[in-house]
Amino acid sequence: MNIYQPQRFRISIAGVLFLTAVFGLKTLHAQPFVEGGNTKHRFAQMYFSAEGQWQPSGGYFNYLDNGNVRSNSLSGRFSPRVHWGGMHFWGHADFYVAFELGGIRSQAGNTQYGYNTGVETGAKIYPWRLEKNTLRPYLGVAWSGGGYSQTNSDIGNSPGIDLTRLAALGGIAYQLDNFIIEAGTRYIFDTKVRQWYTRTQSAEMDIPPTALTLGLKYVFETTLPFENYEKSGQEAKRKEDLTSKNSMSTFTLAIGPSSAFVAGSGSAYTRENYPFASPVVNGAFLADMGIGYFFYDLELGVNLILRNMNTGTSAFGLRQQQTRFSVALEVNKNLVNWNGFVPFVGVHFGRDAMRYAEQDGNNPAWEQFETKWLPGLTFGWDIRPSDVDWWLLRTNLRYTPGATMSVRGSTVALTNFEFNFIQFVMFPARVFN
Repeated sequence: MNIYQPQRFRISIAGVLFLTAVFGLKTLHAQPFVEGGNTKHRFAQMYFSAEGQWQPSGGYFNYLDNGNVRSNSLSGRFSPRVHWGGMHFWGHADFYVAFELGGIRSQAGNTQYGYNTGVETGAKIYPWRLEKNTLRPYLGVAWSGGGYSQTNSDIGNSPGIDLTRLAALGGIAYQLDNFIIEAGTRYIFDTKVRQWYTRTQSAEMDIPPTALTLGLKYVFETTLPFENYEKSGQEAKRKEDLTSKNSMSTFTLAIGPSSAFVAGSGSAYTRENYPFASPVVNGAFLADMGIGYFFYDLELGVNLILRNMNTGTSAFGLRQQQTRFSVALEVNKNLVNWNGFVPFVGVHFGRDAMRYAEQDGNNPAWEQFETKWLPGLTFGWDIRPSDVDWWLLRTNLRYTPGATMSVRGSTVALTNFEFNFIQFVMFPARVFN
């Protein structure tokens, strides 16, 4: 389990509050698409929600007690979560990111253990769009970055187990004014993992596959005010004015919370030298920042992006730490503008400074550095209801397959897949013109 999880959580909440303050969001009548039709200004609504998740007891884990190997079931657990997301496609889709507010720790003999679902990203589809005072079913899928940790009073911390899993979702929702009551269930198909309870002993561990959720969403509008702005002709006039001042193409500033993972089999160095430790160290949380230029006529964005990814783990006296600082030039091409939903694809190429640090027991600590040029792929989408707005919301996904470094004749895999759920993008020239 990543040793930086508490810091990441504080940063994530700070990011939510920061973006909320920046947007200056005004609460408006939710579900305007029902009365006003499927227009670009009614395409999406944002929401925040509070949710409780109940996971029944089940599965099993292993631990060493007075020289004997024992197994015990995982206790049932209730965990509060907060969501940040948006209802899209006129009430047919929900894209979200969820943060668990702490985990539950339990005791079995001489061993304490903790189990959490971490940060989750998911999508829910409503075959019949969500409308007020109507019960609607949904189906969905989620990518959950949870983890398991265990501490034995005799031998110390076991390696954290990465429980990043794909889960199927299902449930029902009911909307009252700006509130949505939602009850659902989730099911994880892949529940078996390898658990090392000493440096030399391991066994299969099983995690509970099901969980029940009950939540309350608060939905609000961010784009509807632009509809009257367009119908009145003010948007066209504004576009004409910006065009005359050469401000349709303009500089951009972007910032938003992001998360980074290891896509692939992980570090060969760890598998070869420390088979008890996880070769995949996930869960870096970071600020995704950029400055660039948007070429309006080409629907092309060029951005200088900065990301600093830190993650680490510890087990049985072994401590590993990995850092990747990247400065890259990114070029993204918008594919289409479908009612304000603008998907894009792109490439990025940058210079990465990477660091691996290690200390094993009482052995001297050591570290190694490497810098290299790395290419990668970018894809995502903008929510852009108007061409003359001074800001928009963006989702970025980046894959950098070469994010590895050479360590003592082998390789260490650093975070190479990034997911930025909501990034705030500003066009400064449109503010001052």
